[in-house]
Amino acid sequence: MTLAKGTAAARLLILPFLLGMIWAFATPPPINGTPTGAQWGNFHPDEGSHVSVVMYMASHAFALPPYVPPYDTGVHPPLYHELAALLFAAARAVLSAENALRVVRLLSVFAGLGTVWFAYRAARQTRFARAVALPAALLIALIPMRLSLSGAITNENFAALGATATLALLYENIRFGFRGRRFAALVFWCAVAIGSKITALGLVVAIGAGMLYVRSWRGEPLRLPALRFAALLVSIGASLGWWFVYNTVNYGDPLRKAAADRLWDAVQPGYAVLGVRNGFAPWRYMVALLHQSGRSFWGVFDGFSHPFPPVVYAVLFAAQLAALIGAASGLPRILLRSRTERAIGVTTGIFAAWVFLVFVQYNWAHYTPQGRYFFVLLAPFGILMAGGMNALLRRIAAPPATRQIVWYAIGAFLLLLNLYAVTVMPRRLP
Repeated sequence: MTLAKGTAAARLLILPFLLGMIWAFATPPPINGTPTGAQWGNFHPDEGSHVSVVMYMASHAFALPPYVPPYDTGVHPPLYHELAALLFAAARAVLSAENALRVVRLLSVFAGLGTVWFAYRAARQTRFARAVALPAALLIALIPMRLSLSGAITNENFAALGATATLALLYENIRFGFRGRRFAALVFWCAVAIGSKITALGLVVAIGAGMLYVRSWRGEPLRLPALRFAALLVSIGASLGWWFVYNTVNYGDPLRKAAADRLWDAVQPGYAVLGVRNGFAPWRYMVALLHQSGRSFWGVFDGFSHPFPPVVYAVLFAAQLAALIGAASGLPRILLRSRTERAIGVTTGIFAAWVFLVFVQYNWAHYTPQGRYFFVLLAPFGILMAGGMNALLRRIAAPPATRQIVWYAIGAFLLLLNLYAVTVMPRRLP
């Protein structure tokens, strides 16, 4: 990375930092599930429950809360909640509860910056998006739902940070070899991702596949990737094994899935109920699920009650479709010519398939079409969208000045959406 590009990437963080701070301080934090500003409702998804978990742990010697409302987000691995509770306890010693929660929100702001930085690093490792790594990171930085959560108390920020960092480092390890501090950093960030959200377990499978794929052309004996993979499993087991045991002893299974099903069956029934009630065939249920998830990926606030105007989603869908057309024309050539790019593509595809299958499986049981579940795939999304748009613009022979205008227009549009979401939408809540 040249000094100029590194400086530009660092400057890129200024905008999401300022917007994250606006979200953190403009929206009152809910205390024990009750918003301190009535017009905000539950504006950030599940923040009320996350706050309840954090405050419980801070006041109970960092013990895990019982798995009952309002502590339902306690079903997630506890890394984020432990750090947030520690920070809340320290801040509460000198500040009011509301201001201490705002301090905890700063943890999310900086986690969001880390996500943007690692998304840039991931794009730099791919031939498809290297030339547009900054626009790829800008896109990730300005997704309104991501920015909203970066100013909220939620585990989603640490999950996105851990997964994005893991993928960036996985790409670097594939390109330069699984060894030394680079591999140690990969193991660390993978543990952070899994310690924040169980969906990230698919990263272990992707890393294992990457090790085997690279071995095939580096001529390494099988014992080397086997030892590295064992080190990865031991590290995750050492950091999170106690939580799997805790769930098994107290709830009957390592992931607490049966307890989660019992909690949510009556609250958010899935296809077994909605399919019969609404006469949905399975394919119609899936279409509805993906449609709502696509909207909420960009931003639907206050428990799905306050979306952007329909024209906004239409514009975003059109831009994504154009980028996918560009990717379809430019990506296959790169994959055919480079085994490194193929390895990156295969490992990313494995993790993406894992996330999608987990998403569908959970939503078939409990209808919660939250696009933020895909935030662990922000880096590949930015690479695909920016790289695809760049390929499309080159295919139609757009001059450099025109391509630059397109990137500025996309950035300005997303910036306006964020300002609209934080200033106009809360005051128009029903």
